[in-house]
Amino acid sequence: MFDKMLGYLFALFVTKTYGSTGFGLYLFGVSLIEILFVVARLGLDRSSVRAAASLAATGKFAEIKGVARASLLITSLSGIALAAALFFFNQSLSNAMARPGLADFLSIAAIAVPASVMADVFLWPTEAIGSQRYFALVRNVFEPIVKISLAVVFFVASAGSANARSLGIAYAISILAGATLSFLVYLRVIAARYGERARESHIKELLRVGLPVCGQNLLGRALAQTDIFLLFTLVSAASTAHYTVAARTAMLMAMISFAFEAAFRPAAAAVLARGERLTPLYRSVSRSVLMLCLPAAVVLILFPARVMAVVGDQFINAAPVVRWIAAGATASFILGPAASALMMAGRSRTPLINGIIAGMISLALNLILIPRIGLAGAGIAQCVSWVASSALNAVAAHRLLKIFSIGRRHAPLLIAAALASIVALLVEQVAPENKYLSLALVGAAALTAYAATLLMIGVAQEDRRFIRSILLIGQKQKITK
Repeated sequence: MFDKMLGYLFALFVTKTYGSTGFGLYLFGVSLIEILFVVARLGLDRSSVRAAASLAATGKFAEIKGVARASLLITSLSGIALAAALFFFNQSLSNAMARPGLADFLSIAAIAVPASVMADVFLWPTEAIGSQRYFALVRNVFEPIVKISLAVVFFVASAGSANARSLGIAYAISILAGATLSFLVYLRVIAARYGERARESHIKELLRVGLPVCGQNLLGRALAQTDIFLLFTLVSAASTAHYTVAARTAMLMAMISFAFEAAFRPAAAAVLARGERLTPLYRSVSRSVLMLCLPAAVVLILFPARVMAVVGDQFINAAPVVRWIAAGATASFILGPAASALMMAGRSRTPLINGIIAGMISLALNLILIPRIGLAGAGIAQCVSWVASSALNAVAAHRLLKIFSIGRRHAPLLIAAALASIVALLVEQVAPENKYLSLALVGAAALTAYAATLLMIGVAQEDRRFIRSILLIGQKQKITK
């Protein structure tokens, strides 16, 4: 969660110091680099965790090192090859996209491709054994802090004249520092703990599960970046920056979902490896995420203009984006982490197909709506495609795994959210003109009404136990059914 907050603060800092156009250029470059990250991983971010978690559940701890070794071999080769291609062809690529200013950024950031995937490989085994804190501390805390710190230093040192090249250097150094720290974590947590030699080769199985996941991840990244590319191309760099700030504002509430889903994946793989039912864990994750995110969803959906006014008056034009993306996120929380469940069950091709459908919906809606209504069109497209993807995966999970997230225990949460919405709308009518006080008052009213309703209705004991298990940093996840 911390990395999302840091990323949000970084976006605000760059927009307000380098300018909206400068941040738009940076976003365009980072979007290209992150697509290469997805290709270089070859889907092993899912297959490696799945394989290692299954080995841990069956007591074959030494073979976790074999999974890491195979993953390192595969991703190192792909990462180095992609970095070399980017380094030698960055100028041609930048000219072809009519963005020559990208060349310096891409040539510097190319080294981040193999460094990033190597960092992932060293951290995936720790995630598989239930120690999500290492991945979170390195990739979600350490690296963003290094990047932001260097960006601030470069901006101050250049007396306000720093450009995308400075941001590229900060970006690359943060990834390299994270890779170094990840290797040290692997040596301490995995290599030192499991001293026996791994004897099996896991390359074939990793690629069998991973390659379809790579396709899904690539489509997911394209789905996430289609709006950026089209806004940058069809509207302006400044609009791209405003849209990104609004989208990240709406996605702040999803930080909770990301944390829960990271814990859910290895836990689900372990449950399936033991031949146990996945439904209790799946529903508990869905309800817990929804319960924690609904108060924020109420505020973001009902009062997006008030939220963006507090972020910055220049971003008010992007308020519709906040509403639509928050609505799409809320729908996905209700439907549950179906894609992760399918992948942990070895059904990675199903989310891939659903991702293709959602990607086509996103592309079509973006092409139709962005030229007509600009930022709001991109928000609508993201909302519709996100809901479509979540719904398709939920139906597939119900059909193939016999699991479904929605049950009668969701009713108290939705009732509490409805009452919170009514109270917040009433309070807004008498809110002061000061934008900070009014948003604080409305938010406090929504949260108070929501919490009071849940206290009166009651929350299932298993949900309280599950939330506590997720929040116990440093301990292996123990999901009590």
